[in-house]
Amino acid sequence: MSEAVNNKLINIIRKTVLESVQGVLTNPDQGLELKPLIRRRLKKASLSKNIRSFSLREIKKKYA
Repeated sequence: MSEAVNNKLINIIRKTVLESVQGVLTNPDQGLELKPLIRRRLKKASLSKNIRSFSLREIKKKYA
């Protein structure tokens, strides 16, 4: 395989990998606003005593 073809193939692979990674890491909801009803429900849920939060240390201990 010639060096030019090899370089072209490498560039295609790089572009494909970059697009794939960007697709996984980007947030499709970025820039969207929450509806007022949803905002109120989230706020109410966050103030509820029924929600148990976990420290990063607890999560690391459980899953690491």
